[in-house]
Amino acid sequence: MGKPRLFIGSAAETRAIVDALEGELREVASIDRWDVDVFRPGHFTLEELTRAVREVDFAIFVLGRDDMTESRGKTTASPRDNVIFEAGLFTAVLGRERTFYVVDKAGTKIPSDWGGLGYLTFDASEQRDRDKIYDAVKAIRQQLSTWQPTKGLGPLAAIVGEWWQFVVNVEIGAVMSWLEITASETPDLRLTGTSWSVGGERVARYHSQSARFDERDRILYYSWEGDHPRDQAIPTFFGTGRIIFRDKGNGIATTADGWFSTSSSADSTNTLQKSTMYSRATAEESSVMRGTDHDQRAALIRAKLEERKKLDV
Repeated sequence: MGKPRLFIGSAAETRAIVDALEGELREVASIDRWDVDVFRPGHFTLEELTRAVREVDFAIFVLGRDDMTESRGKTTASPRDNVIFEAGLFTAVLGRERTFYVVDKAGTKIPSDWGGLGYLTFDASEQRDRDKIYDAVKAIRQQLSTWQPTKGLGPLAAIVGEWWQFVVNVEIGAVMSWLEITASETPDLRLTGTSWSVGGERVARYHSQSARFDERDRILYYSWEGDHPRDQAIPTFFGTGRIIFRDKGNGIATTADGWFSTSSSADSTNTLQKSTMYSRATAEESSVMRGTDHDQRAALIRAKLEERKKLDV
């Protein structure tokens, strides 16, 4: 799969920050700039933005001190209104994990409805352009590597990504998994995962042998094979499964439920069927699970096992 497509939007006053971001990210993404690549002659702005948001995988919006806004008797530096609108449009379609807000570190007025959202920052006081956006670029690069491109995948774009799988009907063996669903434009649909027991012990790793997605019913059918990650003397396990996805308004699935069967190569007549619930991992959880901090990862796994106990089934 090729580079992800990344849209960068800003006001004219912060075009230098866009230049810096493009320079640092062009090797890992195909860049679509608002001031170069998007607006075609003879087309309405909203029409062009709507087209762009359907074509890109990620978006960055630079929110600078471009205007002065008077609100409740106070005058405050603020971004351009059109940049705020465009940021909201792209966030609604792409999702929060695929849209980045890079905000002037000196401060700028942000809509009150955005309270609690995490921002990246740029520091216009730095002399070198690279230093102005260094921390933001580091975070964006990590996110680009975590969340794969989805354009060109068709209906599979709704389900690819990283998921938590929770077993809800038994306490035997694996009861929670970190599941990754990947696909390519071929499409080559694949599931890989790692599982833990009730006590937090890593007990299995597995992968799909075949997988098929029913677009109409939003169901993923698969067969799988797995083994114990540390003890090769333990028999392999295998089975089949089904995941039924629930969509958000923008078509990206965030929850699912289903089941899978599990049998041992030592006794294929003894089959256990496990009911499952799924939730899409957040960007923060993906960062922890892919990171190198083992204590942080262990703490997250314990927290998710506790979350499993509270699921309403």
